[in-house]
Amino acid sequence: MFGGADCGTWVKQGSTADKAWVIGYLSALNAAWVIDGKRPYDPLGSLSSADQAFLWMDNYCRSKPLSQVSAGARQLFQELVKRKQP
Repeated sequence: MFGGADCGTWVKQGSTADKAWVIGYLSALNAAWVIDGKRPYDPLGSLSSADQAFLWMDNYCRSKPLSQVSAGARQLFQELVKRKQP
């Protein structure tokens, strides 16, 4: 995945650039997310701050240091989708 760090780097550095990348990636997934041509709700609306996403990514990357940050961000988005399903 272009631009995304691996989880080992995320845990070790937690750089501002990596955090900005995650927020941009989540925003892109959110913008592209539709069901049957419609967007029934905003999955990112479940978050009250970017820090919640960063903490989730911290936990994901600590438990899976060989994974890519992009995989964690996708998993976070999928969890947010499941949380808000009608």
